Amino acid sequence: MSNQSNSPVGNAVRSASGRGLSVGRSHKSHKYAELHCHTNFSFLDGASHPEELVEEAYRLGLSALATTDHDGLYAVVRSAVAARTLGLPTVFGAEITLTSEGSDNSFGDNSLVQSGL
Repeated sequence: MSNQSNSPVGNAVRSASGRGLSVGRSHKSHKYAELHCHTNFSFLDGASHPEELVEEAYRLGLSALATTDHDGLYAVVRSAVAARTLGLPTVFGAEITLTSEGSDNSFGDNSLVQSGL
């Protein structure tokens, strides 16, 4: 098991704190979990690294965070490590692109599949 002081998330929190940025947990704990969040592994749809998303969810006081990238579980390990470090519950899933015969939608029909871990 990783020691928090050597984790990438812990290093990022300490680094931001040293620059005077507020990275502590929100004073309120929200009964809200974001269940559809793309990381930068979802090309042209997500912009942030998994660790950054976990840190922001923790800072905002969210109950949990789900990473649901396009057509794969690409951010699962990085999200899980960051979330474990901060004690944030996680849900992992994927937004799978499904196409049907005769569909005129060149981008496919999307379906969201999630699994709690």
